[in-house]
Order: sequence, then structure tokens, then C-alpha cells
Amino acid sequence: MKGSLSRLAVALLLLLLGGAIALLTQRDGERPDDADLMQTAAPIVEHENGYITLSAASELLVWPEDEALGDLLTDMAHGSGWDAELAARLLAENERALSAFARVTRNPGFQSPADPNADRTDPVDVLDLGRLLSIRSRAAAQRGDRRAALEDALLALQVGKRIGADPHGGFLSAYTGIVVAEAGLDAIRAALALFPLSAAESQQLTNELSTLRVDADAWRRVLAAEYRAERWTFDAKEPIASVELEGEAPAVKLVSLYLPNGYLLQPNNSLRMYANGVRESQNRAGEPCGSGPSSMPRVRVADLLRPNAFGARAAALSLRELARGDRARCAYDTRVELTRAAIGLHAFERERGVLPPSLEALVPSYLDPAPIDAFSGEGLRFRRADRVIYSIGSDGADGGGVEIAGDTDDREPSLALPPLSPS
Repeated sequence: MKGSLSRLAVALLLLLLGGAIALLTQRDGERPDDADLMQTAAPIVEHENGYITLSAASELLVWPEDEALGDLLTDMAHGSGWDAELAARLLAENERALSAFARVTRNPGFQSPADPNADRTDPVDVLDLGRLLSIRSRAAAQRGDRRAALEDALLALQVGKRIGADPHGGFLSAYTGIVVAEAGLDAIRAALALFPLSAAESQQLTNELSTLRVDADAWRRVLAAEYRAERWTFDAKEPIASVELEGEAPAVKLVSLYLPNGYLLQPNNSLRMYANGVRESQNRAGEPCGSGPSSMPRVRVADLLRPNAFGARAAALSLRELARGDRARCAYDTRVELTRAAIGLHAFERERGVLPPSLEALVPSYLDPAPIDAFSGEGLRFRRADRVIYSIGSDGADGGGVEIAGDTDDREPSLALPPLSPS
């Protein structure tokens, strides 16, 4: 016991000496030059701003307060279950809200309030408006109106893209836009089982979907907006006790109490790390997504011998969120490609009575170019016998398109084709 205490005392002494030397030889650096990331889009006049229209649609929204009923409607929007009477009643109550929501795509620009303290539209309302479009699309498909069904599905995709590309929105707008757009993808897949498509119709629809993936330049602006939203967290020079220490070893917490705050947390150096990470993510925009960091970065006792141990951890946590955002982008782009592939396969099977041997056989008659897996940059995978199209996913492992229980769909995004029903 005494030997252990002696070793701990020596370790503490060495850490204190190391910290003292580091404080004398390395202090916080100058503020990083981040002018490129701080540039914002020119303000949009109110009557041309799609955000104003979105707020108006949100105020008109009528969504049930009953949680179970809301869950049922969400399931209906995403293609499972159907209650025609409930759908008709809800759509009648929200006719004005949906008309306002559709006008978002007719505005020249879309820009959320730059002031983070401004009153923003509740993202939940926006998601519910997107689900309403999906439900209206399914209702049109049920009554045999293919044109109206596809119009509403594509409208959800277009509105979602506009919201997600908001130059001031950051990840909040990006995630909201993706979920709204995915409601449109769900509506298209629900309609496929009900309507035959010719090769020409497949080509036209898959071409439209190609334009609704996340644009690389727009994603770079989203990353810059996220940087501006997070930048203030590195401005605050709070005591080290305010830095998140959850999950750290007891020894790390103990030793940190004896080290100066300015040694453990250097805002300028930390912000520089974050800015460089954002620029690296911008350079990779449009490229296949790697798995990226997913676990919480940990600090070891030995790390405390280096200045800015906790500042570096804070930067790593923020960069981990960027990796999550990249995976969300690639998961959405891959779902668009899965839907394109499903449309082409559906049309091929309707016309020829059998599925093709590969997705490449759909090119160029049913779709062009061939569907790409955004996680690998290669073609999507197709198991003809099992009627499954799938992506290698964020983990880079080929799981055969089998759904991974209890996990998000970015590890193995897949789409099962429904059986071919009679025309």
C-alpha cells in the first residue's frame, strides 16, 4: 500500500514538473485565421426567403397531440400500415399548411435567422409537414393517381434539399432536410408496388432523383455554418471543472485538479484544431465516406504531460460530430441511389417478367448512370435471388444487406423489393 502511494506521489510530482515546464515553454497560440469559414451568404430579403414561408406553414400545421396517434401517422408516412379515414381527415385539416409548405420551393433563397437567439421554426413541425406530404402521396397512390403521388413525393425531396442546403443552418438544418427528403423516398417506394413503369418513365424518374442528392458545394457551406455555430464553445475560458469529464479515469480527474486551467485548456489552439478539421471535411465533400471516429475520445494520464489535453479532447468531440454528419450525408445519398435502383429494377421486371442479372444491366435503358454506393464510391450490391439491394455501409463490411438489429441504417443501408404484383 505504501509503495503504491509512493509511486502515485512520484507520478504527480513528475506531472506537475512537466506542466510547469510546458507552461513556460508553450502557451496558447494566436487566434486562428478562420475568415474563410466565417464568410456568410448575403442576406435574403424577407419576401424572397423560404424560411419565412416555412414558418407560415408551421403555424398552420394541425398535428395530433396524442402520442400514439402521432406514432401511427409517422409509420404511415414511412410506408407501414394505412388508415385511409385518418389520412383523409388529417390532410383536409392541413390543406393550407401543405400549400404553404409547397411554396418553399418557389422562393429564390432559403436562409434561417443568422442570430442563434432568434425564434426559429421548430424542426419537429418541419418533419411533420414532410410526413404529411408523404401521407398525401400514399393517399394519391391508393386511389390510382400516379401523377399526384409522384408529385408529392418529389416535392418532399425538393423541400428537404432546400432546407438542408440552408447556408446558415448547420447540421440542424441538414438533418431536418434529410429526414423530410427521406419521407419523399418512402412515398416513392410505396407507390412503386402499385404502378407499372416503362423504361422511359424509369429513366425520367431516376434522372430527377439524381438531382436531389446532397450537393458537394452545399455541404461545404453546411460545414462552415456548423463551424460558426460551434465556434463560441472555444471562446469561453471557463474553469476546467466545466469541461466534460464523464468517462475519464479517476486518476485523470484527480491529476487535473493540480494542473493550471491554462495548461489543460487552450482555446485558440483548440479552435485551430477544429478549424483545420472542418477544412479537411470540406475537402472530402462529395467523396465516399469513411467510418470516421465513433467512440468518445479518452484522455490518459500520460496525455496530461502535453499542454491542452482537454482542449484537444473538446476539439476531437466536435470533429466526431462532423464525421457523424458526413455519415448522415452518405446514408441519405445512398438511400437516393437505392431508390433509383429499385425504380429501374421494378420497371425492368414489369416489362420482362424477370429481374436482371445485375444492376449494370439496367444501364442505359432504365437508368443512367448506374447507382453508386456513397460509402464506397463503387456500385451498389444486388442479391437477385433475395430481391435485395444494399450498401456496404459506414462500417465497410459486407453484411449481405441483412438489417442490423438495434442500429441505425448507416451500417448496412438496404432495400428489399416487394414481390411483383399483377399489373
